[in-house]
Amino acid sequence: MELTVLKNNKIGVIEKLKGDSHFLSRIIGMGFTPGTKLKMIQNYGRKALIVFIRDTVITIERKEANNIILQEEC
Repeated sequence: MELTVLKNNKIGVIEKLKGDSHFLSRIIGMGFTPGTKLKMIQNYGRKALIVFIRDTVITIERKEANNIILQEEC
């Protein structure tokens, strides 16, 4: 599923990233790499998402978050 689908306080594992080389370079530099766990802090409607990843809180635009594919942890 896309990162935008993950509900508040749920944990997911990044499976793959899609997008152009500029996006991939930037997002990987922020710590979004396949196999990494993240926790959704805030996902409200059309606003930007706030996630906790690698001991850091990061805000990411919804449009960019659609390019991050993950699997929700049970």
